[in-house]
Amino acid sequence: MLQFGAWVADEVLAPVPHRQHAFTVPKILRVYFRDRVFQVLLRERRIDETLIRTLLGWRHSGLLRSAE
Repeated sequence: MLQFGAWVADEVLAPVPHRQHAFTVPKILRVYFRDRVFQVLLRERRIDETLIRTLLGWRHSGLLRSAE
């Protein structure tokens, strides 16, 4: 395990000063986070209503609709 970790650190990972972290939100709360994120992205003109409809239409997007 130590050898594999050393190999990954030396040969695979880029030498950058940051890391990516991921977290999950319980399904019952996702609709509230989703709505807030969409509001912010719309306000900053990063996405439009068409893209939001597309994202919400994906069967396994993780972006649950209010009725689900």
